[in-house]
Amino acid sequence: MRRLSTVEMYPGVTTQEDAEKIIYSRAFLGISQIEKNEKAAIETTQEMLPSETIKTILNVSAPNTYLMSERTYEAIQRAIESKSKTVMPEHVFKEETEIEIPTQLEYRILEELSKGRLTPTDIASRLDKTSPSIVRSLKEMMNKNWVARVGVGKRAYYSLTARGDAATKRYENQVAQ
Repeated sequence: MRRLSTVEMYPGVTTQEDAEKIIYSRAFLGISQIEKNEKAAIETTQEMLPSETIKTILNVSAPNTYLMSERTYEAIQRAIESKSKTVMPEHVFKEETEIEIPTQLEYRILEELSKGRLTPTDIASRLDKTSPSIVRSLKEMMNKNWVARVGVGKRAYYSLTARGDAATKRYENQVAQ
């Protein structure tokens, strides 16, 4: 009981060394699945995610470890999309060039995703829409960084991002006016 009554303060990840340990260990775990030589896997991990990229991730995510992991994943996705072998600091944060307000369908999809991650089929059935229209909208919303996808094919789940949440609020503000 005594342990439950005391509150311990945990400052979270605030140093580059701590961030590197966490990010490198997670990246190494994935790379070690395809590169069996441990030394080569460590070198590949460090080449793929240079220190300046880790520093950028830390600067925009500290002390939240979950956000740091999410930003790392998003940066890796952007590096893959740009066909870069190295995740650069510019892959970490992509500014919105124009503030957009979601369409009614996009808003309804974002509303469903605010309840938790879903597959396109789940969203289509909840909104009584066809899967192709939902998939098309999800792809557009991914380009706007309003939703994130985890998995591929029939095992793909979509979730709301912070920018998607902000887009939802913009839509609601526009409708309220």
